[in-house]
Amino acid sequence: MPREDILGIAPELWLLIASMALLVAAPFTRGRREDATTWGAIASLIVALVLTAPQFGAPPQRIFGDTYALDPLALFVKLFIIGAALLVLLATRDRFRGATHAVTVPPLILMSSLGAMALAASVDLVLIALFLQVTAVASYGLVGAYKRDPAAQEATLKYFLFAGATGAVMLYGMALLYGLTGTLDTAAMAERLRGADGAAVLVAGALIFTGFGFKITAVPLHWWAPDAYEGATAPISGFLSVVPKVAALTVLVRTLFTAFAAVPEWPLLLALAAALTMTLGNLFALRQRSVKRLLGYSTIAQAGYLLIAVAVIRIDALAIPAFVFYLLAYLAMNLPAFLVVSLVERATGDDHIERFNGLGTTSPRLAAAMTILLLSLAGIPPLAGFVGKVALFIAAMSGGFTWLVVIAAINTAISIYYYLRVIAAMYFERPADGTADVLPQSASSAIGVLVGTAATLVIGIFPLAFFTFSIASAAIAAP
Repeated sequence: MPREDILGIAPELWLLIASMALLVAAPFTRGRREDATTWGAIASLIVALVLTAPQFGAPPQRIFGDTYALDPLALFVKLFIIGAALLVLLATRDRFRGATHAVTVPPLILMSSLGAMALAASVDLVLIALFLQVTAVASYGLVGAYKRDPAAQEATLKYFLFAGATGAVMLYGMALLYGLTGTLDTAAMAERLRGADGAAVLVAGALIFTGFGFKITAVPLHWWAPDAYEGATAPISGFLSVVPKVAALTVLVRTLFTAFAAVPEWPLLLALAAALTMTLGNLFALRQRSVKRLLGYSTIAQAGYLLIAVAVIRIDALAIPAFVFYLLAYLAMNLPAFLVVSLVERATGDDHIERFNGLGTTSPRLAAAMTILLLSLAGIPPLAGFVGKVALFIAAMSGGFTWLVVIAAINTAISIYYYLRVIAAMYFERPADGTADVLPQSASSAIGVLVGTAATLVIGIFPLAFFTFSIASAAIAAP
């Protein structure tokens, strides 16, 4: 095996070894030493970060028999996932302290991150199917981490059943695609699909999109997500709303850019999926009382916005840079919002919107951070979400989908209402008697909130540097 191939996957190999070692060590670290697995996982992610960063300047290439990509897009997503996992691990240190299975959460986060990193770089159907399952299996354990919580167990069961059903459908689509082309290499499929039966190609693509759509939470494959996010603890909900979704979106971009490059129908079909996803996500969010569930539907709507860029990746050169830029903004504003919910949930016992009443008085710093994050999710200037949406809208208009931009703008206006409901509760409702500042008791979680809020402001105020980085991260390795 070439040395370059081994060095290329050094971060993934390291996380595999670390996650296995921490799972074995977990039973011996209960009690006073329960933080050991958390700090071990954090140290492992830092090592993976050090191993990944130097690869960024290398020319795009494909390794392991052209089945695995080492290109700027894959490397960006790997760094993205490592950063998200670090923030979540700091939050779980507070949220799971004293819980029976606290020591198993960090290695499961590492394993899910490993699957997501490898998925984002896969250009072979077998690897895509494999790493989708690696990510999913670890996620089941994370959702059901509180074994005695009926809501967590119900959420885990729904997640498992939906994942199993959509995974089976996806495998059938992959088998059909292999039968049409005689290859598992997504790049090699493009030329062979030119002469294939058009109806069969569309059916295969639709079946494969079922698996991707489940991870992305695209409508109508989204029904599991609000229940899973509500049943899981808030840091895990934030993790699931970011890491598996971004990995699935990236491999979808890669697959469409290569295998289905010659299929003329998919831009319109994805544009319709984007419109449906953002619209239903926002409409269902309007009536939620659980803030985790509200953010769950919000992430469905955010997936719809991201699908705008995916729909025009073959039409407009700005699409992939806009996609990367919005991913940066999405990480900065979405994951920390779930971490704020985690702080409130831990302090009050649940995440109902009434628990946010008076937060502007009792925890003014936390309320200010949540306000910035929610306004960014709504697309209010001069925050990261606004600049990200503008980039997506410009790409869509350049690609000829002006009608999609109109729908997205209407959805942005709708979303402002339910985000303002939470802000209004924090500043215009009276706090419950005896409510105190929740930040001092949760210092580790506060780090993630602070980092995300600062990033949301910096990206929005100084977007040019980040967009330059997005352009550099948009390259995909040629076959």
